[in-house]
Amino acid sequence: MKEVEILDKVFSEQEMINLYNTTRPDRTPRKPRGSNTFFPPFTRVTPDGYFVAVEKDTGKYVGHAGWKKLDGNTFLTTGSLTLPEFRKRGINRKLYDKRAREIIGGSPTITITSSDSAGFLNMVESYTPRVTIDALPEKFQQPIIQALEYYAKAGKNARVYYRGDNAMQKAWSILKTLR
Repeated sequence: MKEVEILDKVFSEQEMINLYNTTRPDRTPRKPRGSNTFFPPFTRVTPDGYFVAVEKDTGKYVGHAGWKKLDGNTFLTTGSLTLPEFRKRGINRKLYDKRAREIIGGSPTITITSSDSAGFLNMVESYTPRVTIDALPEKFQQPIIQALEYYAKAGKNARVYYRGDNAMQKAWSILKTLR
C-alpha cells in the first residue's frame, strides 16, 4: 500500500490541474472548474485554493479539497476527490480536516454535492449539516435552488449542507462560564 501525504502548500487551481494531468496521464485530463459544465453556475467558480494529497515516494496526485470565499465570511466547498484506488483510507477526511482547520475555521460553509456515496455523505455531514433551502442565508437561496434544479435536469440527486456562523454558540459558551 502506497504511503500518502497531505501537502502543506495551498495550490492554485492551475497548479492542482497541472499536478493531476502530469502525474496521472492515464486518466481523463482535469480542466478548470469554471469551464466544467458538470457544475451548475453557482459552483462553477475558480476556487481560492486546494489542499492536495500525493503519493509520498513519487509525488503523484492522489486527491484534493478546494474552497472559495463567497463573501466576507461564507465559504463554498469547491469539490474534493480521492482517486478510487486510494479510497477507504481516510484521505478525503484528512483533506477536509486540513481545510476546516486551516482555512474555514468557524466560518459559515455551504456544500452542494451530487455524490451518492453514503460514506462520503456521512463525512460531509460531520462538518456541515444537511439543510433545506430556508435554512440558508437569503442571498444564497435562489442561486442554490438553481444549482439543485441544474443537477436534477442532469439526473443527479444533489444535496445542500450548511453550517452557519457559530458566533451565537461562542457567545453562549462565554456566558455559561460567567455563572
